[in-house]
Formats: sequence, structure tokens, C-alpha cells
Amino acid sequence: MKFLKGISALILLLAPTLWAAPKPVTFFGQAGFGLLVSKGDMNDYVLKVEDGNGVKGNLHPATLSVLGSTDFSLGVNIKELSLALNFQHWTSEQNMTAYPDQTMERDTRIMRLGLEFTYNIFWPEFFQAGIGAGISLVNIKTDENLFYGADMYDTDFTGLGFGFIANIHYFITDHIAMVPSLKFYQNCFFTVDADRIENDAMNHNLWQTMILVSLALRYQF
Repeated sequence: MKFLKGISALILLLAPTLWAAPKPVTFFGQAGFGLLVSKGDMNDYVLKVEDGNGVKGNLHPATLSVLGSTDFSLGVNIKELSLALNFQHWTSEQNMTAYPDQTMERDTRIMRLGLEFTYNIFWPEFFQAGIGAGISLVNIKTDENLFYGADMYDTDFTGLGFGFIANIHYFITDHIAMVPSLKFYQNCFFTVDADRIENDAMNHNLWQTMILVSLALRYQF
């Protein structure tokens, strides 16, 4: 009986400490917006692509110099480690690389879906710094930037992105944090799709560097 009373007293004594201890596993969702800058092969090359009959056309990629982007994430924290599903999307008017009339712009949509892994330094403090990596599927769709004489076609580039990620978590409350992020992506585009050409029309991959600076609001529970 004395032993049970001692155990009960110990539990009551430790209960506030255990309750206040940080949860080893938490979940989060965050929404943000950022500025994306881009430079690479898409800024330098006009692609010569052939249709099924061997007729060549000119594909002028969107320049993607500067544009906005949403930045959404859903994820889980396991102590210092975070794993998140990330989604980015934006549509804007962009110039076409090496097109004679540089005043002409085309609607361009960029979409990225990927996984991000970060290690959070200073966890579980209200101020944390994260560093990590990511891999993503990226798609760029541009209206009427493939030219066969007077005929114009939409194009879809698809590739993989390999990213370096750095961010800061500043918790305003126990559940709400501001998250500024820097994301550096090296993208390899290996296929392009259009109505008139085959998916393997590209004779070499296109490499494009993209840097996203974003600010997001996170809810964590």
C-alpha cells in the first residue's frame, strides 16, 4: 500500500512536467507566397523539334526570369526532423526566349509537387532554423510558343527538381508560426509535350536553376 501511494505521489509530482514536455510527433499545414527567379537553358536556347513527318518547328521556351509563386505544405515533425509534401503553382505572362518580338508574351503556368526533408536546429524552442533537401516533379505549360509557320501550339515541359532548403520557424503562439524560406532548385527537364510532336522530341535535357524566397504562415498541432 505504501508503495502504491509512493507511485501515485510520484505521478502527481511529474504530471505537470510530462504535460508540458514537447510532443515528439506533431503535424502541420502552411500556406505562403514567394518570389521566384530563374536562369538556365530555357533562357538561352530555341529548340528545333520535329513532328511525325520530319518537319521542323521552333519552340521558344518561356523566359521565367521573375515570377510569383504560391508555396503550400502539409507535413509531420518527428522531434527535430520534418517531412512535408509541398505544392507550388502560379500563372503569369512571360516573354519567349529569342523570339523576334519581345513585346509578345504568353500565359505560362509553373507547377511543382515534391517532398521536403528538413532538420530543425534549436527544436523545440519557439525560434528554430531548418536546413534540408527536397525532390520534386515540376511542370511548365506555355500557350502557343511552338511555331510551325503560321501554326502555333501549346507546350508542356516536365522534369525533376533537386532542392536545397533553408528556413526559419518563429512561433507566435504554441500552434502558429511564421516561416520565411529560401529554396534553391536545380531542375532537369527531360520531356516536352505538344499536339504536333512526340514526347521524345527533345534531343537533349534542359537544365534550369530556380530560387524561391517565400513567407508562409504555419499551423502546427
